[in-house]
Amino acid sequence: SDPASVAALARSGLEQVANLLNSKIGNVYVFAGEDTGTPPIANPGAAALVPALLAGPTGAPFSATLGTTVPTAEVAEGQRVPVGIIANRNTSVTSVAPTTGSYMRDILTSLARLTTITNGATLQSDVAAARTPLTNAISSIAQEAGALGNAQNQLQTSRDRSAQRVIALNAQVSDAE
Repeated sequence: SDPASVAALARSGLEQVANLLNSKIGNVYVFAGEDTGTPPIANPGAAALVPALLAGPTGAPFSATLGTTVPTAEVAEGQRVPVGIIANRNTSVTSVAPTTGSYMRDILTSLARLTTITNGATLQSDVAAARTPLTNAISSIAQEAGALGNAQNQLQTSRDRSAQRVIALNAQVSDAE
């Protein structure tokens, strides 16, 4: 009933999501893919993001150095599992059409669309155009969370096996001494 309020909330949400994607642990950008020293989104302000996102699904607003390789960890000899998420693309899931193939881009683009809504004849269709990608993104994120949970279980199992090997090796060293 108040498009101006929705637009303001969308602008705030857009900046929050962009800042979340620029999260750091120490000097490492968590969602930066191959280039952990560069923020995934160079300018997380709504003024820069909205036009970049509404221009189309290529490049902007993501850093060109993100790459396409998901960080992995070795869980057994020759066996690696993905252990991260890249800001500009899905990791383990395929988004349902019509999407850009990146649930984060879909979320950002939908929020960017909502920042431009106004009261008028296209209000309902504009909101619907933002809702569909958001709904698909939520589904993809849930699937991604499941895949990350599986990776976490594999890492825990590998860690437990390694700890058991250390105990066995320490016992053998003790016996040898």
